[in-house]
Amino acid sequence: MRGRNFHTYSFDRVLADIRDARDHGARTIFLVDDNITLNVRRFEALCEAIIAAGLHKIDYFVQAMTSAIANHGETLAPLMRRAGFRYVFLGIENILENDLEFLKASAKNTERTNGQNTGNATLKAIDYIRRNQMYVVGGLIVGSPGDTRESIEANLEFARRYVDWPYIQHPTPYPRTPMTKDFRDQGLIMNERLEEYDGTTAVVRTEHLAAEEVEFMRWKAERWMKVHHIPVALKHDPGFVLLRGWKMLQHTFRGSSIRSALGLESEKKVFERYREIRKAEREYV
Repeated sequence: MRGRNFHTYSFDRVLADIRDARDHGARTIFLVDDNITLNVRRFEALCEAIIAAGLHKIDYFVQAMTSAIANHGETLAPLMRRAGFRYVFLGIENILENDLEFLKASAKNTERTNGQNTGNATLKAIDYIRRNQMYVVGGLIVGSPGDTRESIEANLEFARRYVDWPYIQHPTPYPRTPMTKDFRDQGLIMNERLEEYDGTTAVVRTEHLAAEEVEFMRWKAERWMKVHHIPVALKHDPGFVLLRGWKMLQHTFRGSSIRSALGLESEKKVFERYREIRKAEREYV
């Protein structure tokens, strides 16, 4: 995302930032490293430092790589939980090998044993996370050039079964990237309006499906997936959910109406209304 080099803060600096956030009332902290498991040993040491500093009562949200969790989860996952980690974002991207190759994501989803590739790491990583009372925020991408209705549904079904909170996006041909050239060469870019390049608006078609149909499939499935996590949120913070739960549902089901709830409107009609709401939001911003 930002080149091949990265820089780290000292643990003293990291702990000071966490302590300052806690003292100002923070109960949850998102460590925004793009991939904190790039150096597993350092991450383990950070977990130990958080525990030693007594900062493990905070809930932490972190981004990790499936292969690292799968390959080191036996010791890493329990340590993460003791340090207060609660949600783990996994860049699953796609469960189909052909799409992983297009997205150049095969390596980060590969399990290794004795230096050899031994399969997809996703399910093993998810098992370690859940076994240690943490939750999976699953990042998937649907709408790659070769995607069919069946391949997209396979990924959505995987998310329904194994992901606690979905974060599903579409390939987006940002200017001057190799992906953009691939899409342009295949004539798949349907939308050049950069204000709609937000990851959840499908702006490219596949070889088999229109962009709008890809977006409709994701939208229809994802909103119901999010509802499944409400009981977990209610158990963890009942006051927040009871006070704001209706707003959460209202946002998740934007475009819905009493008529649609009663089955008197098609889902496509609701989707059209949702897209109009998104358009108005972009104009406001």
